[in-house]
Amino acid sequence: MTMTDCLECAGSGFCGGCAGNGLVLATFTRNVCMTCQGTGRTGLAWCQGCGGNGRQLMYEELIPCEDCVGDGSCAPCVGTGRQ
Repeated sequence: MTMTDCLECAGSGFCGGCAGNGLVLATFTRNVCMTCQGTGRTGLAWCQGCGGNGRQLMYEELIPCEDCVGDGSCAPCVGTGRQ
C-alpha cells in the first residue's frame, strides 16, 4: 500500500484549525452592550462601545484548539502528513 499526502493538512502535518500552534483566539462578549443597551446606536451615531453590533467585547484569550486538542498536529494523520 502506498502512502499519500494527507488531504486534511496537505502533507504538512499541522492542524488546519490553529495553523499548528495549538491555540486559537476566543472572543468573549457581553450579549447586551452597556452603552447602547443593545441597540447599536447612541443618538444618531453608531455606538462606539460595541461598533454598532449591540454586543460588547469583554476580552479575548488564547485557548487550546478543539481540532487538535492543543498539540498543533493534524488529527487525521496524527501529524505525519501521510495517509
